[in-house]
Amino acid sequence: MKTFPLTPRFGRVIASIDGEVLRDVPAAVVLDGLRTGAVLLRGFGCQTVKAVEELTDRLGCKYIVHGMGGRDIRSDDRTVQVVQNRHALCLGLHFERRYFPGCPDLCCFAYGKAAPFDGDTLLADGAGMLRSMRPTTVSFLLAKRALHTDTQGRERWSGAFGTDDVEKAGRILTEMVAREPRAEIAFRFHGDKLTYSYLTPSIRTSAFNPAEETFHANIIRSVWDYRHDLNDYFKGEFEHPQMFMEDGSDVPEDIFCELYHLAYDGAYAHRWQEGDVLLVDNSRVMHGRHGPRIGELITRFGVLPSSGQSS
Repeated sequence: MKTFPLTPRFGRVIASIDGEVLRDVPAAVVLDGLRTGAVLLRGFGCQTVKAVEELTDRLGCKYIVHGMGGRDIRSDDRTVQVVQNRHALCLGLHFERRYFPGCPDLCCFAYGKAAPFDGDTLLADGAGMLRSMRPTTVSFLLAKRALHTDTQGRERWSGAFGTDDVEKAGRILTEMVAREPRAEIAFRFHGDKLTYSYLTPSIRTSAFNPAEETFHANIIRSVWDYRHDLNDYFKGEFEHPQMFMEDGSDVPEDIFCELYHLAYDGAYAHRWQEGDVLLVDNSRVMHGRHGPRIGELITRFGVLPSSGQSS
């Protein structure tokens, strides 16, 4: 096998050249690659759920449920999810949410089944964004944490908590509040809907490279333009996530525009090939989707033991 950069700025490719299979790739080589933000494993013929399970297990990541049950078909032992993309959704660049169920250190995507037509998966490097930010923007982000608020219908929150019972879900959330006091999680149920908010640093260190500081906040999440499709998907239960600074103020327009252009102007567009495996450091690299894709994507999300999270 050989390795080379995924992009000039971040990421690494590990490619099979002598017929190696996925289990031949040393875990240490993959983890070293993740220090750069993302790893593409190409040519190893990974098209099965079992191969994805074995890979992430060898990396030491504990599986957690993503929480988007409306689109997922899980394997019998519930250790991975196979996403069948039935809609031509374009997803804006985002991190999976920290401090909340389904908030991984690692996002693993394996392209298991070809699509009749395809779109790109976008990746944007938060560490590179941070290096390119104006000093005044960095100071602003260090001074104020990001405030996330969201409202979810029963179909969404039941997937995250593994129960559709409001009382059981409330107990799980109460345990999270105690476990993550720095997030200042607040929540309430109203009928079948759950509204919650939590705080997260806008700048943090990478989960796979503690020496690397990175931008990490869904400040540009509000530019997602797929609400209509998701309302079809979740039977009208979807409400747009909101993003503020911790004092409740809006993100200043000049900072929002700067972050938006840093993310999208420097984004890497990955064109899938069957058997590709894309591993993403969720603490550093945002992901999204540009253009339609219909096919099957095996996904597995996990946390590192050092992160202190639990599923």
